[in-house]
Amino acid sequence: MFGGSACPDELGDFLVSQGVPLVGHYGLSEMGQLMTSFRDFDTDKEWNWVRAKGPYIHTGVHEYMRFVPCGSDTYELYILDGWYTKVMSNQPDGSYATKDLFIKHPTIPDAYKSIGRVDDTLIMVNGEKTNPVPIELTLRSSPHIVDAIVFGARRTQIGALILPSEAAQHFSQDEFIRSITSTVALANAEAPSHSQLFTEALVFLPYGTQIPRADKGSILRPKVYREFEKEIEGVYKRLEGEVGSEGKIRVEKEREARVVVREVIGRMIERPIDGLEDDTDLFDFGLDSLQSSRIRNAIQREIDLGGKKLSINAVFEHPSITKLAKLVASLSSGKETDAVQTSPQKLMLELVERYSHFTYPLEVHAKWANDRTTSTSGKVVVLTGATGSLGPYILDELLADEDVETVYCLCRAKDDTHAADRLTESMKSRRLLTRLSVANANAKQRIVALAADLPAVRLGLDGERYRQIASRVTVIIHNAWAVNFNLGISSFEMHIRGAVNLMHLALSSPRSQPAKFFFASSVSAVANWPGPGLVPEAVTDNPVVAQEMGYAQSKWVMEKLCQIAARTTPMHTAVLRIGQMVGDTTNGIWNESEGISLIIKVMCRHDWYPPQLDDHVSWLPVNYAAKSIVELVDLPMPADCPVYHVLHPTRIAWSTVLDALHAARLNFKALPRHDWLKSLRASDPDQRRNPSRKLLAFYEGKYGAEEETARAGLCTDKTVEASRWLREAPVVDEGLVAKWVGAWRGADFCQRLES
Repeated sequence: MFGGSACPDELGDFLVSQGVPLVGHYGLSEMGQLMTSFRDFDTDKEWNWVRAKGPYIHTGVHEYMRFVPCGSDTYELYILDGWYTKVMSNQPDGSYATKDLFIKHPTIPDAYKSIGRVDDTLIMVNGEKTNPVPIELTLRSSPHIVDAIVFGARRTQIGALILPSEAAQHFSQDEFIRSITSTVALANAEAPSHSQLFTEALVFLPYGTQIPRADKGSILRPKVYREFEKEIEGVYKRLEGEVGSEGKIRVEKEREARVVVREVIGRMIERPIDGLEDDTDLFDFGLDSLQSSRIRNAIQREIDLGGKKLSINAVFEHPSITKLAKLVASLSSGKETDAVQTSPQKLMLELVERYSHFTYPLEVHAKWANDRTTSTSGKVVVLTGATGSLGPYILDELLADEDVETVYCLCRAKDDTHAADRLTESMKSRRLLTRLSVANANAKQRIVALAADLPAVRLGLDGERYRQIASRVTVIIHNAWAVNFNLGISSFEMHIRGAVNLMHLALSSPRSQPAKFFFASSVSAVANWPGPGLVPEAVTDNPVVAQEMGYAQSKWVMEKLCQIAARTTPMHTAVLRIGQMVGDTTNGIWNESEGISLIIKVMCRHDWYPPQLDDHVSWLPVNYAAKSIVELVDLPMPADCPVYHVLHPTRIAWSTVLDALHAARLNFKALPRHDWLKSLRASDPDQRRNPSRKLLAFYEGKYGAEEETARAGLCTDKTVEASRWLREAPVVDEGLVAKWVGAWRGADFCQRLES
């Protein structure tokens, strides 16, 4: 038996393979024991999955547990008030937030695996999350490593402090690296692409170094980071080339630079590049964002650039050996002056130019003309974003259409099984499983969930699967995008690349008419419309109309690319400019991570008050947004990229929403917006406890102006005429708001200001 801390998977698997009936225990000082992995040892080998319920658990503890989603299919465990061994509470409702993170077993009900602490999670500079615990456990399984602590918060890549074991204490650094290479590879095999660990980011501590730990043996992570701050900073200074020019390569000719850049690329991506032509786009060759960061850092670190610093997105901006070599040669020779920071609008236009060269391979028709796989009598849809806030409702509406033969759901996942699990969990959380029940087996068979990487070559799919989809697809609905309002436009290039790759999927079709392509844009893409009048239902030519954040600017870029594709290829494209969506009209379920939801959450949990705004809103229930989109997808397509404004055609006052929240028994008083922003700035900076802080910059941009300026409304005439569901969408009223509040209460989201 073990408890108190995790057992490395490799060690536990070995013990179980040798017949040891290994049992894990999970508990807390404040609660006592809660779960164990007692099971049928003959048939169940899942030793590291503790159970809350089942034939070997008779405590009833599952009735007092709530697993709260924390993103990336992880959950924090809360123990509800009433559990007889609970001696402490830390939540307003009397529950206890354990700060322990779990994942759910894909097939065993009520079985959970501990993967670390909420406090452990590293939020990287691009918003991606890394759980260091599994990586550390794998590293410690090496006989040459006695301890490992992963770092990387607010950085582009992770690193690790490595403490050698007694067996490795006399190794040279090269010997030590060789001895742990296979262990690092094993850790990387289990980690997502943004959490890959590379040897240049390892810090080898002297044998015997003391690592700060708590009495029970757990790592005191903040103290470790403080104590070894100098070593950690040294890693990133070295990675990012913040050292002198001594020992660096100096190249003054482009020919020399090509050789050096090619060598760096081959070393950083760790695979053969013999077939990589100098002018080949590196991302078409399979480069990912972490590899691009490593290449940029290696060039900065190893080549004398005359004291100049490459931009963080240098590889995105110069995505071939030739382009990088030209950049390096000009900097190294001193012929390039310090670059003036490019305006976001110029970058937007450059991105449009970079990705607007669409090709329609007519030879595909000759090759596949007689291929039987191209025959489809109904609609075959590729849907992205099916696990997001809108996607599950779109999927539900597609399944209601009997003419839809297949829906390919492209998901971010480790593999296809994980993709299917994520999809099911997303539908379940929105109470949309009716169509996927046993009684509707036909609907379930029409869904194909696939693990995909949209910016990668062939969308990250194998060649046969890609060819199959290209031969069948009739409609593509691209509804996936990174929702991060703090990133600049350059940080969205991978998402633009992914969207363009989906367009190329449509253009790879052997059909006489390529698949229709619908892009889910945002009203923020035209939020700065200067007038006169309402924002038209059309693609705009001036990038300044986009709101001043990378998210909105990247949406504008994609709108232009949709227009260009419609004008230069046989593909029909359309833009869906989507406004603020709210809880559905059946269950009231609303995405809890959206800006408005977070205002309500902070209001409920922290005794704060909402802002009083002289504003009007055009809020559309999410299920009606999905109904409208699926309806628009079926319309005959005009040639020049129509734009549809998917928002409620009737605007209501913000004060009406506040009145409806009062009517739903939430007791609060609205604050002037500047006072509200001042309170938010002074609030707890911990984004887990206080998630509204992550949107502070967004709120300041939206509500922080000296004078509150009204944004132009959006014309909806064409969309309303085309969509019956938009015409019939209910206006936000007390009944609908009551459903939201009911759903929030049921999810333990809204509880504190009830009167």
